[in-house]
Amino acid sequence: MNNFNSRQNRKGRGFGRSAGYRTQPAYQRNYRSGPGGNQRGQQHLFTRLIASREMRIYSLNDAQRFIQEMVRFDSKVDLLAKLDDDRMFGKERIRESLSCIKSNEDIEHILVPFLQVIMNEETLQPLYEPLRNRVLMMIFQIPCLLEGLLNLETIALSSKATATIICMFLVALAKPFMEARQSASLRSLAVALNERGDIPQAEVLCAILLIREANVLDISSIAGTSDANTSKDRYSAVCWVTDRVPPGGRHSNDQINYRDIQLVPTIDELLCEKNPWLPLHNESNKYIENPESRLLDSNFRLLRADAVCTMKERINEQTHLWKNSRIVGLSCHQKDLSPLSFIIQMDEKNNAGKATDWRNNARILPQNSIIALCHNGIPIRLGTIIVRECRKNGEWLLAPGGAKIGVSFYSQTDFNTSIEEIGKNAPLTEKINNLKKSTKGEKKMYFSQEHYREQMICYDLVVVSQSFFSYEPILKTLQEMDSVPLANEIVLINSQSERPLYLPQVVRMPDTKPFNGFSCNLNNWSTKDYSEY
Repeated sequence: MNNFNSRQNRKGRGFGRSAGYRTQPAYQRNYRSGPGGNQRGQQHLFTRLIASREMRIYSLNDAQRFIQEMVRFDSKVDLLAKLDDDRMFGKERIRESLSCIKSNEDIEHILVPFLQVIMNEETLQPLYEPLRNRVLMMIFQIPCLLEGLLNLETIALSSKATATIICMFLVALAKPFMEARQSASLRSLAVALNERGDIPQAEVLCAILLIREANVLDISSIAGTSDANTSKDRYSAVCWVTDRVPPGGRHSNDQINYRDIQLVPTIDELLCEKNPWLPLHNESNKYIENPESRLLDSNFRLLRADAVCTMKERINEQTHLWKNSRIVGLSCHQKDLSPLSFIIQMDEKNNAGKATDWRNNARILPQNSIIALCHNGIPIRLGTIIVRECRKNGEWLLAPGGAKIGVSFYSQTDFNTSIEEIGKNAPLTEKINNLKKSTKGEKKMYFSQEHYREQMICYDLVVVSQSFFSYEPILKTLQEMDSVPLANEIVLINSQSERPLYLPQVVRMPDTKPFNGFSCNLNNWSTKDYSEY
């Protein structure tokens, strides 16, 4: 019989080809009676679809059946987890399904229900945000998907409900991903959504992408000409001159959109002598029109500038310094599931020539501190201390030959360079340790150690920040926000707002000093008189 479960029929073919079917399709059958029986059968079918390399999606009918199985899935979080599983072929099935779209009608029947499955009350919980974002990025990376929406004029021709779902999808992409914010197709879709005028979320999307600012912001015209004298004036130390030059172009991490800024500064940012753009109190140098986005941008840049300024001072002063620091190995610290870290070993004595009591000095090289590996006072690499232990003799900070810490680097280039340095430093470190175990004279052993140490790649380790871990979650949250709570009162300063229902009409203070029985009618709480008071 030529049915869905026939091995010969599905081998090398689509899982739902209608031609040749004489029996009821598998996704419509009742697998088992009783509570949850049919749901278990559907979930088993869906798992087979994404678990087999041979079961591919070739037609629009196949894609619709695949979407139907997703819609019927009880737990949408479990569904996303299966799609994100690298051992299965969820990414391939998604790409095959959405590649069947050829018209706006297909968008209604395939793309819209697919997005509704991914973005719902359950999956929008903060706990599942990383999982949801990975699946959203799978959709974004499908070639020509956004370009197809533009070519089909989907935004203009579709219903309000469809346009709203697509807008929510674009907002969910634009908030966490720089690649999405810099996509020309996504920006064009945002403009089209805003021109419709009936999609409330379109204004939020345009604010995230700085659509209006991109249309009017011309750095070259605002900054002036590019000759040497003008360039010198633009980046002088006078804040009211440099702050007139909008952000962008000073270094690799100087971005117009604050959401594109990497939280931990880059090396060229720390070396940049040009003053950063910072918002002035009177907003005379503002370049963002949306007041909520402007407030988020200002708070992010001012807070981050405070942290970066401290890092630059630490590098220039070179006070918290550990000489002859070298990368000698790799470690995967299984205890707290920390990421892969590079083992950096330092001299047994610090810069002052004294040994460190690591057990009684927890504030020296603390966990989550940002360190810089410097050469001749110039930072070469930045990293974060993720392993700092002094519990067992002979390990980590109490290791023979000098204290060891585990450091994680940020860029792929730094990772690759560190791997190369391990290949050179590790054998020399082993030779030094073997010398200490030998019976040679102390003077001869000292010169042998220095000979090997000169061949190693060493740096001056500088602790540039011990408190950035407290800045980081706040900065990250500011990048993820698209609105400000109580914006009507805090941002717009609307003096006509009514009293919130959860507040009493009259508030009376105690008769004692310093209140002296003062009373306030909260029906006028946001009027001009009370605001100025």
